[in-house]
Amino acid sequence: MRRTYVLIVVVCGMAVTTFAQTTSSDSGILEALLSEVRQLPKDLQGSLTSMASAQILLSRLQIQEVAVSRASQHRDDARSKLAEVQLVLRSEAAEIKHFEDAPNTGTTQRKSKLSLTAPRPTSKPQRISRSNASR
Repeated sequence: MRRTYVLIVVVCGMAVTTFAQTTSSDSGILEALLSEVRQLPKDLQGSLTSMASAQILLSRLQIQEVAVSRASQHRDDARSKLAEVQLVLRSEAAEIKHFEDAPNTGTTQRKSKLSLTAPRPTSKPQRISRSNASR
């Protein structure tokens, strides 16, 4: 009988020490959870700041992309105009070479001299009306 009482006391003592240890570890876990919950608003604010910065960078990138696209279009337009001018220059050079290489006949020579030395009009000739001519 005495053994039974000792056994019961030992089992109860172990149970009490087990509950006491659980309480201290539970309070440690609760403290850790509480500190994590307190840290959440700070982390959320940091994430929001990072997202805002990322959105600003993306909008800047889009603006630069539009500017690059516009500049590329201008470059392509300038290249096409340059190609047209070069084509005209080549045809004019071929025409000059043709006139220079042509046999020197009187009419051909006279035409080439006139076409090469004659000044080209820079503006349209003005019409003289009858009222202006009579004055």
